[in-house]
Amino acid sequence: VCNPTRRQIACARSILHDAGDDIEIAEAAIDLAATEGRKAKNGFPADIAGVIEGGYLDRIRADHDRRETRRELDAQARTENERRARYDRWCNQRATERLASLSHDDRRRLVEERQPTFTATNRYLEKLPLNAQRKKAWIEDRILGEYAREGELTYEEWRRQHDSAPPH
Repeated sequence: VCNPTRRQIACARSILHDAGDDIEIAEAAIDLAATEGRKAKNGFPADIAGVIEGGYLDRIRADHDRRETRRELDAQARTENERRARYDRWCNQRATERLASLSHDDRRRLVEERQPTFTATNRYLEKLPLNAQRKKAWIEDRILGEYAREGELTYEEWRRQHDSAPPH
């Protein structure tokens, strides 16, 4: 059984007050002081007042703030990744619908019209290690993919329009 003195009680109240009445921060500061006291030659802090005098609250609060900032940044990154995934799903759905609306003849004409410009713009295609049939299919897929996303909103534009919408 521990019978704290009035001074120890006053110090404990002061620690709690200085911790913004946050018991976890106050306890962490006391634990840190005790741990460091066990490691030190002089055993500082000798009593609970050393928690205040040794700056342990400030160290714990700074550590707490760093962890909180890290949690907030992680949450923001998760939110951003979720938004990007929603945008990609939205784009893919619209692209699929746009391509599905083309007849076979419309697809063929579209590819024939755009192939010269596409191959001129993408000179690296000559070096692709594909046979002629596979290269043609690869080019067709890219042309149709570009067509499917033509005129779509950029991520930034989409985000401005859909930011308040709840995730799916």
